[in-house]
Amino acid sequence: MSRGRCLLLSALVGLLAGGGVAYLLVRRGKVVLLNVFASWCAPCAAEAPDLRATFERYRSRGVVFVGVAVLDEVDAALAFLQRHRLPYPAVYDRSGRLLELYQITGLPTSIFIDPSGMIVDRFVGPFIGPAGVAELERRLAQAGATLAP
Repeated sequence: MSRGRCLLLSALVGLLAGGGVAYLLVRRGKVVLLNVFASWCAPCAAEAPDLRATFERYRSRGVVFVGVAVLDEVDAALAFLQRHRLPYPAVYDRSGRLLELYQITGLPTSIFIDPSGMIVDRFVGPFIGPAGVAELERRLAQAGATLAP
């Protein structure tokens, strides 16, 4: 799925943690970051602290983060979320449909969705360190988020 296409919520199959699917369904009108990850993905683990910190800065600004575990076992994905203390909801894509629908070619992949539900950007690779966080924030702003101080 390319830039500008509507988000297909049916691609997110299997609740993992934090009410992921239901949570996303009631968050229309918000900027949404879908972060596609796997427990065995070293770059996913490397970006986790910066994602967590960015989530904490933006949650009061109406930005919604949702993790999407792919190519993984449910228990391993849950352990990853707990180990990295990721506080946002996450879902498990049991069928692997998300990889095909959103043309995921590498992990992690972040998909930026504007308040109308349109995909406005995607990024393959981790957001790490000050430069990575600055790029993540730039992309959130492009999707309509108000920048954190």
